[in-house]
Amino acid sequence: MKARKIAVASRFLQRIGGVETYLTTALPELARKGYELLLFVDSESVSDDTIHSRLPDCPVLISSQIGAEESLRRLNDWRPDIVYLHGLSNPALERAVSKTGRCVSFLHDYRCMCISGRKRFAFPVMRPCSRTFGSGCLIRYHARRCGGLNPIVMFREYAKTSQRLQNVLHSEAVVTHSVHMYDECLKHAVPPERLFRIPLGTQYDDVEMEPSRDRGDADRGILKYFANPELPLKLLFCSRLDRDKGAEIVVESALELARLLDRQVELTIVGEGPSHSVLRQQVARLHSNAEKSKVNVFLKGWLSRTEVEVHLRSTHLLAFASLWPEPFGLSGIEAGRFGVPVAGFAVGGVTTWLKDGVNGFSAPGDPPTKEGLARALVKCVSSETIYRSLAKGALEQSANFRSSEHFRRLFDVFELVLHRDRP
Repeated sequence: MKARKIAVASRFLQRIGGVETYLTTALPELARKGYELLLFVDSESVSDDTIHSRLPDCPVLISSQIGAEESLRRLNDWRPDIVYLHGLSNPALERAVSKTGRCVSFLHDYRCMCISGRKRFAFPVMRPCSRTFGSGCLIRYHARRCGGLNPIVMFREYAKTSQRLQNVLHSEAVVTHSVHMYDECLKHAVPPERLFRIPLGTQYDDVEMEPSRDRGDADRGILKYFANPELPLKLLFCSRLDRDKGAEIVVESALELARLLDRQVELTIVGEGPSHSVLRQQVARLHSNAEKSKVNVFLKGWLSRTEVEVHLRSTHLLAFASLWPEPFGLSGIEAGRFGVPVAGFAVGGVTTWLKDGVNGFSAPGDPPTKEGLARALVKCVSSETIYRSLAKGALEQSANFRSSEHFRRLFDVFELVLHRDRP
């Protein structure tokens, strides 16, 4: 039988964030299943870290290079059976692309549900927004600092968001990854018979860890921590560095944590982003203050998968500090693959995988505070017995999120769509 054709449509060819990291894993899995693939992307940048690096022969259409009209013509000529849509910059082009085959949309974020795409208020304090997208958002956009202050931009982005939502509603299947995003889709009128929640796996699925091994070197490190009060608690934060991800509040929480524990804290921050310079200044001020010498912060920048794994094997806790309602929060599951408990704000998709007393502890997220996060971190190391239980729970919880299961269920959705009568 002739192989089914799948066109994978997304914004970037290079690995920029979570969507592209997912596609880096997804493309080889789709090829292994026997699908014939084509990539349709908005743009590329100068980098070898592309989403098709493991499939270098996969054909690519880049609309910013050859033009939207020509790229769409070539896509139509290719005749995909399925368009696996992950969002394009231009919603009109997105709609045209979705019509070239049977469309399966994966909703990674809120770009079809929120003008700014952030689903949070920034004034008077940062806190998640639970509103359903509509005209009422225009009233709150400036007053609650959802985005910038330019009204032209606000109305333009409102129109784009409306178009994107209509594109999703016209999809033959909608896939998302967390309970929170599933509920948001229902709230925005996605028909339940076309909506599928398929949790993600991690890039560390090939790492086999067993509770009986007591987490190897990392666990021996925590035993030393409980036995010797002179040793520091090792805390890891791994994320893109911007305001919504919470790097700055993690530094403040580390100070509060050191005060509550009355001992040294080593905070390692992995990531790059627009908040890097502000964060660097914050850390410099901290290190220059002798009264706050109980906290040492190490800014590592962007690291490879292997380099991040080294830190996951040696840290005691992961701080998951997203201030916005994170749609999923994969790094918390990745930490669990190494038996690392997590403390984070109970917002958005985080509640899908962070269970109090099982694999960590959550802090109130409406609004999120440095004190709340610090108290959640303290709970994780309140005793050796509790920590050991959380480490075991982190391993067990991460086992519920495997890439093999994600793709098995995704392929079932593809087959369902291919055999369903078109509306």
